[in-house]
Amino acid sequence: MPVRDAGGIGAARTRCFVSHFNFDDAIVYPGQSGAAHAHMYWGADKVTAAGIDPTSGGSCRGGAVNLSGYWAPALLRPDGTVIVPTYVDVYYKQSHYDLNGTPFVNPPPKGLKMVSGDVLARSSNPQNRFRFYWTCGETDDTNSSSSGVPQNCSNAVIGMHVKFPQCWDGVNLDSVDHKSHVVYPVGGSCPGTHPRLVPSISQHIYFRNVPSNSRLSCDAATGQGGFCLHADIIVNWDEAIMQSMVTNCVNTSLSCGSDLVGDGTSMGSFG
Repeated sequence: MPVRDAGGIGAARTRCFVSHFNFDDAIVYPGQSGAAHAHMYWGADKVTAAGIDPTSGGSCRGGAVNLSGYWAPALLRPDGTVIVPTYVDVYYKQSHYDLNGTPFVNPPPKGLKMVSGDVLARSSNPQNRFRFYWTCGETDDTNSSSSGVPQNCSNAVIGMHVKFPQCWDGVNLDSVDHKSHVVYPVGGSCPGTHPRLVPSISQHIYFRNVPSNSRLSCDAATGQGGFCLHADIIVNWDEAIMQSMVTNCVNTSLSCGSDLVGDGTSMGSFG
């Protein structure tokens, strides 16, 4: 069952593993196979430029109850080969931000599409280091983070972290730029244009034995990589399961351990 942790922030989370790689992007380049840089995927294990295959299995705990599509640029060694993550944790929190009071969170609607981060960001114009960052070790602590891929992690574990906007306009599941229908909170609350609060979703991808000068598939060809960090989501949860997680974990300011639904049951297997 959920417990009250030291932070007192409601949260649910699940463990995933990467299922496949391709050069597609069902949000930015729908229907255009091979039009994107290399991506790594978790969640639904049949996601292409055509979208999520409804016959898909799943690479997150719970299998078919979480056929959301999650993807991010692939991490490449200096020779261009991909580095497969050890595992991925996906969090659905009451908030990652300092919101006024105790916010009431709505389940994210099925079909909601989000792109978070700037594919064109480079070392000369780094992104917000609270939302897009790298760490040494199995931690998501922003106090010890960097904007680019760490070059000297003594413990040989590197974390890649992305936080998504939490304020939805309540109407559109997508927008022309794939971003303007969702925004981050401003001044402790959602703006009037985006009044509907959904869980603050974050993705934490962990790698082992990453060589120096590794880079993301969206990075420039030289120098330290990782600055173009971004990620995509198509929400496709079983709606009853997501409602239970929001009701019993997120909105009660309780923390559900990995793969707990909040009602005494657990997503204990992979599809």
